[in-house]
Amino acid sequence: MPPAPALDDAVNRTQRPARTASLPLAALLGEGTLLEAALVALTLLSYRIPDTFGNIYGYSPITRSFFAHGWGLSPPPALSVESFRNWFGGLWLLLNGLWLGAFALARQVRKTGRVVALLTLGLLLHLTLALAMPPVLSTDIYNYLAYGRMVAWHGLNPYTTLPSQLPGDPLQAFPMWDIVTHYGPVWIGLSAAVAWLAGPEGIFSALLMFKVLAALAHLAIAVLAYKLARGWQVGTPLAGAVLLGACPLLLLEGAGNGHNDLVMMALALGGLLAFQRKRPWLGYVLLLLSVMVKYVSALLVLFYLAAWLREQEGYRARLRLLGLAAAMGLLVFVVGYGPFWEGPAALLAGLGEESTHFLLSPAAYLRGPLERLWSAAAPAPGQARQLALVTLNALQKVGLLLLLFFCLRWVWRSPGDPLPRITAAWGVAALVYIGLLHNAIFPWYWTWPLATAGAEWFRPVQRRVALFSGSLGTLAALLYGIPL
Repeated sequence: MPPAPALDDAVNRTQRPARTASLPLAALLGEGTLLEAALVALTLLSYRIPDTFGNIYGYSPITRSFFAHGWGLSPPPALSVESFRNWFGGLWLLLNGLWLGAFALARQVRKTGRVVALLTLGLLLHLTLALAMPPVLSTDIYNYLAYGRMVAWHGLNPYTTLPSQLPGDPLQAFPMWDIVTHYGPVWIGLSAAVAWLAGPEGIFSALLMFKVLAALAHLAIAVLAYKLARGWQVGTPLAGAVLLGACPLLLLEGAGNGHNDLVMMALALGGLLAFQRKRPWLGYVLLLLSVMVKYVSALLVLFYLAAWLREQEGYRARLRLLGLAAAMGLLVFVVGYGPFWEGPAALLAGLGEESTHFLLSPAAYLRGPLERLWSAAAPAPGQARQLALVTLNALQKVGLLLLLFFCLRWVWRSPGDPLPRITAAWGVAALVYIGLLHNAIFPWYWTWPLATAGAEWFRPVQRRVALFSGSLGTLAALLYGIPL
């Protein structure tokens, strides 16, 4: 038997790695606790937004008091505009700093058996954001409910009916975009289900359900990112889950504001995971359902089909697969739009109305110069504005076609695993589309490329996409707290 000191040294050498390995996990849990505390502070701050406050994205002062009364509470006194601006900016930067710190710690955690359960518990704790924070920073959630109530309680078609055409509906007291829906039938079906479950007078409970649905979609995104990383067996799977699960932008736009973008991306990531596990038809159907939530994920479907066709041997196999995929797409389209069909013009009306809104985008700054240019050449007075809009739309459509051509060409020609090519093409295309080819840039748009790039943060291209989308989304969301 060795001497006691030598035995102690041997025990210490054996136990030190275990203690060292547990340090990142303990630090990560501590970081998560701080993040949760900052989220609670942000929730409390949202009840003290000044009623006179106005930001670039629009603000609904009625929501603050309505949400407080929904829980049987009186809203606290509002802050001054300057105090709210300072508090929001400080908290937002703190949240993002804690998020990046959690990601750095997660990269050091190798044994993930217990961590996944703890991470899931931590994400479920963020449901407090869904239940307690009023959706004051965006009015989209009221449009969701309006379209759902049209179907559930009024027997109206949201593809042809404006929210203002709901006579006597209690939702009329809240601010909304007065446009027909530009969402897919899967989302309209979910919205109708929420409206029906909430009841004819259930505005508050319906808002809670939308926010919880977005929070659950956020949780699904984090879990799917973890599973995708494990399938690739590259990097640290937990890091991608933390990068997405603890992301303040996803938390704010999901559980906070209840945006359906997270539902769209959860379905898309589910489709990519099915493709990775050699179940391409399941993946294709999930991606089609994602398009039936918001149409922008149709870009991802194109890249998916290109990579899938490229894997087939011979043109006959490719033509056969293309025909079957077209038939499946048509079936999903007919089943989805059948209950609402009133012709293609009605289907495209919502997209047409949305394209007339300009905010922060290059189009927003080009519209004025183009109007002045056309004012000198317009064939009739008053046509300059319409001609400028047509010019902008034409430039955007040509730009989008060129972007798709080059991305599809790259997906088709690049060797290796097709799935990283799909996600890289989607990430780059989504970044360019949001930043250059869309009329309006909202913070929640940046969750589209971030959701896929975060699952593949260990790849150089995706790391850059995550950096750009995360940074631009963070800056865009910072404008929530800056008064006009």
